[in-house]
Amino acid sequence: MGRICVVAVCTRDRPLFLGRCLRALAALEQAPDISLRLLVIDNSARPTSSRQVLDEAPDGLAALAPSLVHESRLGIPFARNRAFDFADEVGADAVIFLDDDQTAAPNWALTLCRVQEEEACDAVKCEVRWEFEAPQRFKEFFYHPPSEPEPLRWQYSSFLVPTNGVLIGRRLWDEWGLRFNEEFPLTGGTDVDFFSRAWGRGAKIIHTSETFATEFCDAAKQKMSWLLRRSFRVGNTEAAMRLKGRGRAYYFGKGLLWVPWYAMLAARNLPAPNTSLRYFLKSVKGAGLMAGSIGISVNEYRHIIGR
Repeated sequence: MGRICVVAVCTRDRPLFLGRCLRALAALEQAPDISLRLLVIDNSARPTSSRQVLDEAPDGLAALAPSLVHESRLGIPFARNRAFDFADEVGADAVIFLDDDQTAAPNWALTLCRVQEEEACDAVKCEVRWEFEAPQRFKEFFYHPPSEPEPLRWQYSSFLVPTNGVLIGRRLWDEWGLRFNEEFPLTGGTDVDFFSRAWGRGAKIIHTSETFATEFCDAAKQKMSWLLRRSFRVGNTEAAMRLKGRGRAYYFGKGLLWVPWYAMLAARNLPAPNTSLRYFLKSVKGAGLMAGSIGISVNEYRHIIGR
């Protein structure tokens, strides 16, 4: 019998995004030695919209034996951990996470499975491409192309791994007992926290450009206010979760240095708006570091952007 891999999509009150995502998954390539199982985890108060979207999905989705579960506890770590529970139930040896605002290339799931086998690794992250809704503002703040050509595969040398298109092997949640941190259900950053702990234990994590997922950037995110909130939250989460294993004083001191230093650099680079904004966002992140170090948490995901 071949291996079983669960394709997990966590969603909350975004039926249009979920529909796009499922239509792409219906076109996934199949292989006789790998059984792909689709799991949709609905984290909405009432999961009626997800059931309707799933029922209206293309016939090709049936090949993935789709399942829908409702996770009533609000927060993405609860939903992601349900995917691990489901994988245990069906005997899967990997979970592949895809965000509901993403669409996957036809070879996406099988390629991630093959790379894991060939590299004997614990996790595989795919390339992410972007599709921007009009007005297509601030594109350079969402995607940072590499300064030099990258190899098709490379191993992560840090824990900064997001879950938007990543395969996680069974060893991480089964043998090592790693779970997404449910103490921070709405702050974001629990994916980086998860891989921080995995990487700290010696997990081998591979990035591949042999396949990709495309992320849709809603117009509501293409605003200065969203960039400022996100920068503050990233700093806040880093300090609140102690992502680098340091104490409160470290994060407070780092933020105390960042706020004036990067604000000064932002002012000096006003003739170059993008450069100036990058520095200013780092200053805002510094404020988030200080807030997180004294116990102030920002629940960015209490309200979901999208539709």
